[in-house]
Amino acid sequence: MPPRPNTDILFNMYDTSTAPLHPNPSPLKPAAWRAALAHYPGTLGGTLYEILTHGARIGYTGEEAHIISKNLASAFEAPQVIEVQLAKDLTLGRAGAHSGQSPFISSPLGLVPKADGGWRRIHHLSFPQATSVNDNIPTAWGEIRYITIEPIFAHVRNAGRGQ
Repeated sequence: MPPRPNTDILFNMYDTSTAPLHPNPSPLKPAAWRAALAHYPGTLGGTLYEILTHGARIGYTGEEAHIISKNLASAFEAPQVIEVQLAKDLTLGRAGAHSGQSPFISSPLGLVPKADGGWRRIHHLSFPQATSVNDNIPTAWGEIRYITIEPIFAHVRNAGRGQ
């Protein structure tokens, strides 16, 4: 059993054979996170360090393909929002321009309203059905397991009265 729920990593979340992200688009400092989590049980500190250094893999196991999808209707309601957000991500190094060569999967973009009146950009990774990015990530790699009440009862029972 892992030291904390949902900490077993079932696939390679990062690839250390790739060059480190330079400049790193994240404001998070990899070495600081590794140091802060040095005494945390399990491998979270090292895993987070490698993700912040080399980028995160999502577990896609499908074939290399060239899929271009039309954006969701919400993206056409406020195209300037999509353009501004993408331009910002490109400038900050959070996204990169694609050369146009295969393989390339373009998931539809959309917008959902935020409570503050702004927009949140979404990437519809479940489209197209049966060949989407999400369809090609094994279910077990994304499932969350919750602790049940039985182990808690067992700990209480094992502690005994007055403990």
